[in-house]
Formats: sequence, C-alpha cells, structure tokens
Amino acid sequence: MQTLYSLPTALLQSIPIINNQITSAPPNFNLWSWEGLVDKLNFHFSDFILSNSAAGIDSFKPPLHKSQVIYNGVSMSRFENLTDALLVKQKYNITTPYTVVMSASFSPNKDYGLFYRIADHITQLRDDITFIGVGQSHDDLNFNRYREMIKNKPLIKLPGRIDDVEALVSASDIGVLFSPNGEGISNSIIEYMALSKPVIANDTGGNKELVRHNENGYLVKDLPHTGIAQIILDLIDNPDKRKKLGDRSREIIVDNFSISKMGESFERIYGEVVGHAPSFQNATPKLESNTIV
Repeated sequence: MQTLYSLPTALLQSIPIINNQITSAPPNFNLWSWEGLVDKLNFHFSDFILSNSAAGIDSFKPPLHKSQVIYNGVSMSRFENLTDALLVKQKYNITTPYTVVMSASFSPNKDYGLFYRIADHITQLRDDITFIGVGQSHDDLNFNRYREMIKNKPLIKLPGRIDDVEALVSASDIGVLFSPNGEGISNSIIEYMALSKPVIANDTGGNKELVRHNENGYLVKDLPHTGIAQIILDLIDNPDKRKKLGDRSREIIVDNFSISKMGESFERIYGEVVGHAPSFQNATPKLESNTIV
C-alpha cells in the first residue's frame, strides 16, 4: 500500500519509482485479489521492481523486463565476539549437549505446530537434545497455548522474543524454519548459515535459493514430523556431516549474500535510474534527482 500511496506524487512530479515491495513468495498468490490488483497498478507505474528472491518474482509475476532480484545481505561482523555458548545455554536453562533452534515470529506463516510435534517426538526418544523456538508473538492465543503444552516438557522451550538471537544460534547445532506458506529470502536462515549451521526448511519460496539440498542442509516437502525428526537425529549422531554442511552454509553466505554485494546491486539500480553508476567501493552515491524507493 505504501507504493500505491506514493503514485500520485511520483507521477505528478515525474519522480522515478524503484519498487522494492516483493519480500515474500506465497505459493498460491491470487493475482486477481484486491492485493493482486494493487500490485498490478504499482508494477505498471514502477521504473524498477525489485525482489529479494527469484521465488517472489514467480509468485507476484511483475513485468519481467523491469524486474530484478537483489538478495538480502548480511554483515559478517554481526557474528563476531558473541557470548560464550556455555553462558548462553545457562541463560536459557539448556542442559543438554545438543540444541535445535527455530528463530521465527509466532504467526500464522510459521508452523510452530510442526516444530512442537518434532520436538515432542524426539524428546520422548532421548534426553540429550533441547528444542528452542524464539521470536515475537503475533498470535498470543496460540503462543500461550503452546506455552501451556510444554510446561512439563523441559527439553522444549519457547521463550518468545529475545535480544541475543545470534548468540543462541551460535550455541545451537541445527537451525530449522518451518514456513509452508512461502518466504522470500529468510533472514533467519541467513543467520543460521552465517553461523555455520546446517539448515532444515520447507521446500517453498526462496528457501531453495539459500538451502542446497544435501549440500548445506535439507529442504522438506510433504514429509511427516517423524521423517524430519529422523533427519535431525541423523545430523546429531553424525558430527562430521553436521560440520561439513555447516561449513558449506557459511561459504554460501560469504559468496552470495554479503552486505557489500547487496549495496553494490542497489547502487547500480539507482545509477541506472539517474543516469550514472558511481563506484560502490570508491564513492558515496550522489543522487541528483528525487527517487522514490
């Protein structure tokens, strides 16, 4: 809607529009819904349409001749000098040698039900793995319901929103994200990978642009919770495989999802719009005309 609100001013003043509204990738988006019609109007008047995933372009179907993908970038400095893993585990009362983390908002787009079923299944089989789900709650009714369900299950934890996600992920062994409705490029998965964790995620949306099946993690589709539990147990019981996949995760982030690469891509687009392309490395962009982003 923000793009729609900007259209009258942009058109009246001949201000170019760089439309960066595509940040998700729902698998069955209705192009003829109200939202879809708004998108069509926005896309028609935009000079460039940017998406943070190729899956987003496939979902929303903007005109391809003016659409481009710019992946989310991350600064690796965020993951330096983190709190010691032992202290992090003490903070969250994690007493097991292994931890599986899901960093995601508690909302309809995230499947915490699946996370709970996997955790409940595994913790009934063995007592050396803790499952912890962290993220802001947008659905307090379900969040509180799950909090009640895990009261007598000390190996399943849902602390809610926390401020040291990177440190917790670093102290964990596997990162999972269950979002069957599709994402663009998930910042949670980027964080897992930057911290050298193998990833298990739904084979939907932009996840496959981050997770390379059997290379740095696993993409799951129509797999029951017991099947996903078996993947987790296999990784836990094979530290060499866990490390190999985790190391590859970090390589993929460094090579393809750096903050500098994202900045260079945005600057190139701005340069095309205003008629020049300054160097990201050597100059600060000076946009000589107004641009709406």
